[in-house]
Amino acid sequence: MLRRIKPHGMQITQNTADTLVVDNTPWIFAFILVVAILFSAAMGLFVFIPLGEGLIFTLFPVVGGIVALIALVRRTQLVLDRRSDRAEIRRRTAFGYTVDAFDLSALGSANLHVIGMGKSRRYRVTLDVDGAERPFTLVYTGFGPQDVVEKINAWLK
Repeated sequence: MLRRIKPHGMQITQNTADTLVVDNTPWIFAFILVVAILFSAAMGLFVFIPLGEGLIFTLFPVVGGIVALIALVRRTQLVLDRRSDRAEIRRRTAFGYTVDAFDLSALGSANLHVIGMGKSRRYRVTLDVDGAERPFTLVYTGFGPQDVVEKINAWLK
């Protein structure tokens, strides 16, 4: 089954009366990084090395791109479970796996946090936990996942 990838990378993967699971995998960001790495490698191999500029113009952007891909692309998952009254924010990177758990009853609502103005607006989903704002995604994106915020809030009611 093919699912349509949304620009903000968030998908509701499970929505039942007892469980809500929201997945955020930044596929578009990862794809752009991979294309930039391949472009840098091609430019280095076909342009800079024949000109005698050496491997530094090939290796530096490629290694930098790979490090950025490993460090910045992270899968984030929000799991809300009514039966156990538990909410978890799970984050997986190439370096490890973390879980931020709290009581579901402490979760008030989901919000769309906006920074910037006009065309430079950036968005991320935050959770209101005991009156404190807790980010679901650590990075801001250029696409607002308002539909995901509405589905989380509808499930919480």
